[in-house]
Amino acid sequence: MRHRHVVRILVAGISLVPLIAHGQGQPDGVPISTTEIPGLKSGMTAFLWSFLGTAVPAGAGAYDVFRSGSSDSIVPGIVLVAALLFGPSLGHFYADRPGPALVGIGIRTVAGLGVAVAAAEQLGEGTDYQLEWLAVAGAVLGGASLVWDIARAPHSAGVHNDQLRQSHMTIGVTPSSGAAGFGLYAEVSF
Repeated sequence: MRHRHVVRILVAGISLVPLIAHGQGQPDGVPISTTEIPGLKSGMTAFLWSFLGTAVPAGAGAYDVFRSGSSDSIVPGIVLVAALLFGPSLGHFYADRPGPALVGIGIRTVAGLGVAVAAAEQLGEGTDYQLEWLAVAGAVLGGASLVWDIARAPHSAGVHNDQLRQSHMTIGVTPSSGAAGFGLYAEVSF
């Protein structure tokens, strides 16, 4: 939760009747600055980076691999695997949060290795498939990590924005009228 500290100082004795009469005055309680802080990240953009960075290359790679039943090139398979490993983390990288991005990549890498080991065991000469559980566990863990990273990309943008706002200070001057007369409030928020 973000706490905003506001310091107000009344500078009395300044006539602001012309400013208030022209609608330039600002009532108490209204934020002084409505300008955006540079460097804020969009939650929707973070989601789209993760979602489209996974779906588009994975769809193209899967289509090429499965359209004829086999492929003479390994490139579509590499594109498909890279999309599943790195695509969901793109939104976290966009939000300047490499920690969650790298954790997701690591989880999906371990899950993919489990699936690959189980698949290699099944392709072997033996008929005793004892590593089927590894393939299932890897697929479930990898799929859950993929969905989690895509769904949490907007959260990463929000965390980045909160950290940016906490480090940002705003200074503003607000015209005021009250029992003490007309004056100015100098407001500093941090």
